[in-house]
Amino acid sequence: MTAPRDPSYDRLDQRVTAIETSIDKIGQSITSLGEKFDSRSRPQWILIVAALGLVVTILGLVLAGWKAPLDSTIQRQEYDLRQLQQGVVPRVELENHWSSVQRQADDAARRLERLEGAVFSIGQ
Repeated sequence: MTAPRDPSYDRLDQRVTAIETSIDKIGQSITSLGEKFDSRSRPQWILIVAALGLVVTILGLVLAGWKAPLDSTIQRQEYDLRQLQQGVVPRVELENHWSSVQRQADDAARRLERLEGAVFSIGQ
């Protein structure tokens, strides 16, 4: 004698059969989709654009990582350059100072010559 069969097993068997049928349909759909792609032999623009987008994003991140230290170095050098420029006396200003010193030296030499001339003229 066989034991009576539980009705929940019948429902489970129907569900499993339905799932197997659905999986088979999905597999057939994927196969037919692959055949369509192969038969068309056309470029897959969506994949190409997605790959290019990924490459651009990765390059952007890499370049941003390289750019940050360069920016900080450039800012530091610009600051150093401004500090040097503030400490440097312009050439025109130096030339004016040199010409002023030369005029003073010439004036002192002329005064000394006049004084020597006056002293020697009194002594004769």
